[in-house]
Amino acid sequence: MMTQERIPEGSTNRPRVLLVDDRPQNLTVLEQVLGDLDLTLFKADGAEQALRHLLHYDFAAILLDVRMPGIDGFEAARLIRSRDKSRHTPIIFLTGFSRGQSQIRQAYSLGAVDYIVKPFDPAILKWKVSVLVDLHQKNAQLAERSVLLEDVNSQLEKQQVDLQWERNFIQSVLDTASSLVIVTDTEGRILKFNRACEILTGQPSVLARGKIFWDFCAPEDADECKQFFQSSGSEGNLGCEIHWLSATGTVRLTSWCKHNLVYFRDGGRECMVLTGVDVTDRERAEQERAQLIQERAARLNHAKDQFLGLVSHELRTPLTAILGWVQILRTRELDSERTNRALESIERNARLQEEIVSDILDVSKINTGQLSIEFESIDLKRIVEETLDTVHFLAEAKSLQLKSHLQPTPEFLGDRKRFRQILSNLVGNAIKFTPEHGSIDICLEHDDSEIQIRVRDNGKGIDKQLLPHIFEPFVQGDSTTTRRHGGLGIGLTIVQHLVHLHGGTIQAESLGEGKGAVFTVYLPISSVQAQSAKELLPAKP
Repeated sequence: MMTQERIPEGSTNRPRVLLVDDRPQNLTVLEQVLGDLDLTLFKADGAEQALRHLLHYDFAAILLDVRMPGIDGFEAARLIRSRDKSRHTPIIFLTGFSRGQSQIRQAYSLGAVDYIVKPFDPAILKWKVSVLVDLHQKNAQLAERSVLLEDVNSQLEKQQVDLQWERNFIQSVLDTASSLVIVTDTEGRILKFNRACEILTGQPSVLARGKIFWDFCAPEDADECKQFFQSSGSEGNLGCEIHWLSATGTVRLTSWCKHNLVYFRDGGRECMVLTGVDVTDRERAEQERAQLIQERAARLNHAKDQFLGLVSHELRTPLTAILGWVQILRTRELDSERTNRALESIERNARLQEEIVSDILDVSKINTGQLSIEFESIDLKRIVEETLDTVHFLAEAKSLQLKSHLQPTPEFLGDRKRFRQILSNLVGNAIKFTPEHGSIDICLEHDDSEIQIRVRDNGKGIDKQLLPHIFEPFVQGDSTTTRRHGGLGIGLTIVQHLVHLHGGTIQAESLGEGKGAVFTVYLPISSVQAQSAKELLPAKP
């Protein structure tokens, strides 16, 4: 008959010992012998019940009777040893019938730790079980600690991998960064030297390590560099510009900032990080830019001086004609034909003066940002045709051939008067600078994105040195008062500004003097169609 074992309350943490015997009185004796040990005793009246207990629990030791009906103790031991979970559980065989050597050898071959023949000394059995239990507890503690150590080692390995990744990442950033990065101790001795520093100085990091930071700068900057390094102040705000000696022997201007890293240490030493930038190219670019600005200012000042002379000449010429005819009209009696001729000359020269003054006022408005335009829906093809009709007589006077290829374009918002001014200036210049019997082509076309107005002539052309400055004010190929062609040299400046006010651009092209010129106005369709007239009006000052 099987006995049911009840586990006492609070015994779940106590070591378990399994008692197996087919005789209840033997189980009772074993329970009494081991009762005063701090154990949880499980009893089984046969191998089957013992194996059932082993399915659910681990045991510190098993006391197993040899002779039992059905499955004997040796066979039970084989079954116990066949399970991984109980393969190494200590087994003490108990028997009252056999003392043969063969059975003893068989017991030990099955992994028994002892073979005890009944009757036995209770004290000795109690001592042996307590030793096995103590060994089991220590093994359990070692296994638990092993699991904890494995977990800790796993975390440490992960942290080590993460730390190594961060180190590799930082090193990669330092090696690929264009900025100069140096780590030093508080005395200025170099601890780390990034790739940019190696390239600049021509020294590998391993040779730079241990040298003083200011040993790499030019001798004349050494004191300033040392003072910069040793100065105190708020982090990131300490900087200076010093000259460093490069690998090629040239001197490079470098700009440095110093950062005190209180919590960053290398080998127990407090460290400082110095970050620098090679600003030699920037300094050279700034010098070149300043030189260009100075040259442009000098060129503009010279052009202004010439412009004043031209203005005087251009205003004096029609004014002389006007005053001459006025004096003639006052002092002489003229017939109606000569009187009309005089009035026409006075009117023509007065209008010429009006155009000159109007251009000067437009340039003044451009400089002060007050030149404005009034938007309305306009037809460019019609404006080009009207402009050509207006200047046609000027072309005929020089036997010039005007050719036009005008494609209907989408209507867009623009200033009708100012667009006539743009076209009159471009076509007028082409007529002025094209010799007799030459030709001028005017083309108006568009695609999905922009409208193009192109004025091409085979006239005087533009000098290659003058071409980049052709839209600057007061610029002319011939600015002397004895030049062949009139004008103040501000017409194209006004044209460019008016084109920009319409959201477009203008481009001048020429292969050189005597090879003609091409002026092309580009007007983006999307921008002029998408905006209302109110949106396109310039903001009032």
